[in-house]
Amino acid sequence: MDWLDIVSNLDAVVCEDLAVRCYQGCDDWTFLCASYVNHCLNLEFYGNDSPYHKLSTETKGDFGDLEDYEDFEKTKIALEKAFSQYGVSWNNTKETLYKGIDQKSFYQILDLRNKVVGDKFVMHGYTSMTLSESVAESFSSADVILVCDNMVEKKCVFPPNKPVQNSVAGMGNEEEVLFDKGLEFEIVGRETKNNKIHLYVKPV
Repeated sequence: MDWLDIVSNLDAVVCEDLAVRCYQGCDDWTFLCASYVNHCLNLEFYGNDSPYHKLSTETKGDFGDLEDYEDFEKTKIALEKAFSQYGVSWNNTKETLYKGIDQKSFYQILDLRNKVVGDKFVMHGYTSMTLSESVAESFSSADVILVCDNMVEKKCVFPPNKPVQNSVAGMGNEEEVLFDKGLEFEIVGRETKNNKIHLYVKPV
């Protein structure tokens, strides 16, 4: 089943909301993009004087403090509104979802490379996943890919399935499914394929 069929089967619509498009990285700076949103959400959870804050300042790009992001609160409110208006519950257990993990500090803090079966972890920001394993691989600069084939009862929106400017996936469609913040996973399997760690996960 392709991306658009899934949108239709879930009685969802393609979410053209500006906050969601900015999150994707469209050429508009009205709201913050994914990296900044998820950094700020992790700072809210861990705190400014936390190990996460220290890690983020040592990571390439130096994300900075919450006070540095004057657009965070309005972005947070706008994304919550978008999920309230356009969000649907993902109940498609026939489709596998993938997420490539990169080097950003809010992934590094999870130490996913050293997780084993039975471990749990929480994505304190939003979780972008894809129906395309090759797209996930293009994002997996940390050589970790999450694989989930039993996602149920988790709220998501469907950003426009169009090429995203400056995306590491190139100019192809990302087949993205964006899940609400605070998603918790349990690891149910682990293997290494093509020099990348595949963590098979289920939602908690």
